[in-house]
Amino acid sequence: MWNLLRFGEIIWGWGSLSYLSTLKGKRALITTTRGKLRELGFVDKVKEYLSKGFEKVEVFEGIEPNPKVSSVMKLYKFIKEYKPDTIIALGGGSVIDATKAACILYEKPSLTLEEVIKDSSLVPRIGTKVKLIAVPSTSGSGSEVSRGCVITDDKTNIKYAIVSINLVPSLAILDPELPLHMPKNLTADSGIDALSHAIESYTSIKANDFTKPLSLNAIILIWNYLRRAYGNPNDREAREKMHYAQCMAALAFTNAGTGAIHAISHVISMYLGLSHGRTNAILMPYVVFYNAQTNPEPYVDIAYSLGYETSEDDVAYELAYALLDYNRKLDLPESFSEVTTISESELIEHVKKYMKLIIESAPMKTNPRKLTPDDVVKILKMAWSGEIG
Repeated sequence: MWNLLRFGEIIWGWGSLSYLSTLKGKRALITTTRGKLRELGFVDKVKEYLSKGFEKVEVFEGIEPNPKVSSVMKLYKFIKEYKPDTIIALGGGSVIDATKAACILYEKPSLTLEEVIKDSSLVPRIGTKVKLIAVPSTSGSGSEVSRGCVITDDKTNIKYAIVSINLVPSLAILDPELPLHMPKNLTADSGIDALSHAIESYTSIKANDFTKPLSLNAIILIWNYLRRAYGNPNDREAREKMHYAQCMAALAFTNAGTGAIHAISHVISMYLGLSHGRTNAILMPYVVFYNAQTNPEPYVDIAYSLGYETSEDDVAYELAYALLDYNRKLDLPESFSEVTTISESELIEHVKKYMKLIIESAPMKTNPRKLTPDDVVKILKMAWSGEIG
């Protein structure tokens, strides 16, 4: 028996940010990062739209990339004192994730983040006290429609995922005007993150007839439009297609899950000083190669949809090399050895220290191939050397 999880409402299209002017309430709060979005005028624009229907509008700025528990607690303290009835999370996945985590505590103050990390069934439904609206400014994380949020431990720098259908925002607004201003490196990193969502949700053991079309369409759109958006940031068609494709991928992985790329990435990205998307980009060819050796069928589907005629015997190599080539065209590294001063042995020791967390993580449970600790180490060695096989 299968079930399809519910989603919040989605508004999309150029200029759709103006939909905020139709909302009404008493107190609205905008949560965001510091800098670019204000410089571009989006924070003031959102505030202006909201002021038409709300008695008071405040802004909480300063949510950092890879938000830490301490940052979530600062936001929660602000929310608790301000008591908004509507929150607009304006920014990338980090802003939306941190806001989700703070809303958990606001909805049920008796909980701690440690408790919900250990047991996501404790997560209350966001929307009882405060309505959450997500407005993504990047095209990658899909947090605006996903049932998860990822926060980072201040001491260990390990990322923890809180996963619950209760975390899906009430409303997502996909206005391509916002990602139009992303710098090239963020375009590449966030776009590849979306591609990893699409590929892993398609090959997941929980993929089904409802999620696969979303995953596959997202793969095709990202493959065709990410390089265009990267090569020409002002390509409005490419920006629009990417913004919608990353959301489709998120709709798919919210139901089907992800896989080993994310299971490993959550443990090593901060340790290596890399963004989540860039870590995923490096891992992806090697995880795909490893999985496709024993579970080739879904990878053949993907290869054919991208124009590669292959067989179950050859798809592991062919798709892995296609992904490496795609990374090169986005100026992304092929191996971890290119981007860190940490040694291979140090990286492997770090992973072994947190191996239980990797193996028992939610993403690993939906990976198409059951991986052992030795398998994880083999994947890491390939990703370190940049050599397939």
